[in-house]
Amino acid sequence: MSTNVKYLLSAIIICIAPAITYAKTSQTPSPTELKHVGIISQCAKLLPENGRTYSLNLNVTIDASKSKLKPEGSMSISDNTNKELSNAEQHEVKAFKDCLIENIL
Repeated sequence: MSTNVKYLLSAIIICIAPAITYAKTSQTPSPTELKHVGIISQCAKLLPENGRTYSLNLNVTIDASKSKLKPEGSMSISDNTNKELSNAEQHEVKAFKDCLIENIL
């Protein structure tokens, strides 16, 4: 490889490297964004260990036309029986539900 080609390749790498680094850096989530990574898994640790499988349905609407964005919606939790949870069962999953509301909404 000739010396001119080596210098040309070096110049190209020097010019492109900052752009690649900037693009990669700008895709990195901020600490605020990372706060919620895995939050459902973290909150799930609050579910009772009773052998049930729970389903979470979250329906959120965000009105972006308001000056302050405030999500509104509903959340329901059911188990593998496909029946509505009893009051006692709802009490068992309350910590999980409260954790989700506090950390997601």
